[in-house]
Amino acid sequence: MAPEVEFALDAPQDLPAADEAARVALFRFVRESVLNALRHARPTRVGVALATAPGAALLARVEDDGAGPRPAGRKGLGQTGMRDRASALGGDYTPPRRDGAMTVTECRLTLAGPQDQETD
Repeated sequence: MAPEVEFALDAPQDLPAADEAARVALFRFVRESVLNALRHARPTRVGVALATAPGAALLARVEDDGAGPRPAGRKGLGQTGMRDRASALGGDYTPPRRDGAMTVTECRLTLAGPQDQETD
């Protein structure tokens, strides 16, 4: 889709396990964020990072060196969907913002503790 774009993934092997709903929400967040960057920002580099965050949470971060986010007030349905999915799972969605030369967006989901997970 974008052979001229360099992609980087940082996903440590020791990330905590997430339930199916969290995995799907994070997948959709990453997919939508990367596609938004490719469609609207013309980046040369896109990075995706997954990390453990304070409070037993999983953090997904997408950054790109493209033209930047849309002007305030011009949000599409994709951002609304990402925010709603994160909120439904007790998480947070941070819309795209500039951080130096990069556009950054994040999704943070709190993971269920051992007492909240189903047993076989």
